[in-house]
Amino acid sequence: MTGTNKHLTYDDRLQLLSFVSKNYSMRKIGTILGKSPSSISRELKINRYRKRVFNDNDTLCTHARTCSSIKRGCSQTCKLYRLEPCPRLLKAPWICLGCSHYTACHKSKLLYDPKKAQLRYEDILHTSRLGPSVSQDGLNFINATLETYLKQNHQPLPHILHHTQLGISLSTLYRYVDNHTLSIKAIDCVRKVRYKPRKKEKLPSKATIKAIRKGRTYPDFLAYCKENPHAAIAECDSVIGTIGTPVLFTNCRM
Repeated sequence: MTGTNKHLTYDDRLQLLSFVSKNYSMRKIGTILGKSPSSISRELKINRYRKRVFNDNDTLCTHARTCSSIKRGCSQTCKLYRLEPCPRLLKAPWICLGCSHYTACHKSKLLYDPKKAQLRYEDILHTSRLGPSVSQDGLNFINATLETYLKQNHQPLPHILHHTQLGISLSTLYRYVDNHTLSIKAIDCVRKVRYKPRKKEKLPSKATIKAIRKGRTYPDFLAYCKENPHAAIAECDSVIGTIGTPVLFTNCRM
């Protein structure tokens, strides 16, 4: 079981494919993976894909066994033509894998690939977090409020946020302005155009840090003391913050 993780992992999807090929029920698969049967069924239905085979026979009509005028190409001309559906594909497990007629069937197959499903899941996970985290109605309300207080009354953004209930922070509001999410532009802000963009401090690379620490580690210190037993040694205490950034020396003693 995957524990409390709500989303299916790549290992879960690999196991799912194995269980479906053994014709496990959705309820049994859900019990093993720790998910609801509806989630398992939805995963297979959404992420299945069609794989066509050479000379497939997808044009077989539901009336083929009773029709007296069946002929080649009637799927394009007959008004009564209806593609014969596969009963296995109309409900869970939604794919052809595990079917007893899988090798003998000449139709195009509906399959499930864990790798493709995982890539699609990661893409949805990424795109769902793009853009503003408010609804369109919320954006319209923010935009209308700023139109009133900013363009008409020429009030600064911090003052507007203090006296209104926009539901976002000042930094988020500035980000919406910079990303052109709102109709408000940077030139409309009273004070924003006076400030230059902050320059982000570029941290040294791992190669640079490794080169700087060469000959300055504690083993190097012990080797130096062994070679110079009469050397004067000073001990300093430091406050370590983020690894790789400068530290603060608090005191030093001989």
